[in-house]
Amino acid sequence: MDRRIRWAWWASVVLSTLGVMSIWLATMPRTVTMAADTASEPLAKGEFTVTISGPDTTKEGTDSRAFKAKITPLQSSPTYAWSWEAPEGAGNIPAVNFENADTAQTIVKTAHWFAIPDDDVAASHQSTYTISCTVTANGEEHVGSKQWVVFVPVATPEKPWGSVKDPKILITSLNVVQNTPPPNNLWRLGGIAGIQRNVPQPVYFLPAASQFTQKAHVHEERHVLQNTQGVGGIWKDTLWDAQKLYDNVLSKIQKATPQQVRDAVIAAVLEQNGADNITAKTLFQAAEEDAHRVSSDVEPWYLDWYAHTS
Repeated sequence: MDRRIRWAWWASVVLSTLGVMSIWLATMPRTVTMAADTASEPLAKGEFTVTISGPDTTKEGTDSRAFKAKITPLQSSPTYAWSWEAPEGAGNIPAVNFENADTAQTIVKTAHWFAIPDDDVAASHQSTYTISCTVTANGEEHVGSKQWVVFVPVATPEKPWGSVKDPKILITSLNVVQNTPPPNNLWRLGGIAGIQRNVPQPVYFLPAASQFTQKAHVHEERHVLQNTQGVGGIWKDTLWDAQKLYDNVLSKIQKATPQQVRDAVIAAVLEQNGADNITAKTLFQAAEEDAHRVSSDVEPWYLDWYAHTS
């Protein structure tokens, strides 16, 4: 076969084959795989959310930790306005004092407890505010909120708002001298110097800025008067009497050596302190009733532990 004829024949075969394949491919079903969009649908321009973070609780009378308003997504030139709410009918005038009420972050100065229910005995030691921040940006306004509890420590005899210890006879030094002249050369005390009635002062466990600190002060100072002057029928001023013990017992101690005198004096003081401590315990209930009658007249008129037990 002529070479030109053969090339023409092969070309016609190839073109025919390609034509058939193109027709076959055109009739084949086709599948297109699209990547799934797993991202959350973005907020439209100008839309955003506000989330408030910060302390869940704060002790009454102290500053809170920081409250923060977070905007998602970020917006240009936002403005902030912090606010608060308290339950309707709350007593003791709810109040929140923001250090900065127009910034993204703020604290509350001197957390204030309110009474709910408004009852001097039934009021809870915890008061719950709603803290909110209104954010305005790009013509949109949104609010975020959270609950915040202000609490007053529960006052009990074991964990009071304040405390004052009972007095006691205290030895700071002893002047031991020898009798003269012999043969009565025994040792004795040379006077009451170094032996006195110690009257402790109150200590307080509430923050200085607490609404209840003055109430606690009045209550504990009443106990001091009971211990020193005998008020309200509580005559604890007659207990732990160093002068009386010296006149009746200590001045009469005579021993062969100075150390024997010291030992005898210490033993007599410990015995007297122990006996007076027992007597004081029998007066505890009456002493608390008397102190409560005085401190209950001090505002705020809530949460006095004795009101819950009387």
